[in-house]
Amino acid sequence: MTAAHSQTNNTTVRIVSTTAEECHAAGFVTKLLELGYSPVSYDAPGHGDSPGPIGSILDHQRIIRGLEERHGPFEGVIAHALGVPFALYAVREGVADW
Repeated sequence: MTAAHSQTNNTTVRIVSTTAEECHAAGFVTKLLELGYSPVSYDAPGHGDSPGPIGSILDHQRIIRGLEERHGPFEGVIAHALGVPFALYAVREGVADW
């Protein structure tokens, strides 16, 4: 099970972050809410609040697809380190249309 976090600003503009823990730590959530965005983030398998072994790029594709199905389409992404290729792969495979 992957830990997902979302906060709403009653808007349809959603941003997904591949690193929930670091998104909060860096103050992105507060700033995104101030700017009118509704951030949705997740901790990758084996990271932050998510138990289990580290997941593959295909696991991240499924996670991002599931978050988009649950929360609606995303307008952008915040990612770093391995989250960058995971997010780009999701776009390439048609999971997200940023």
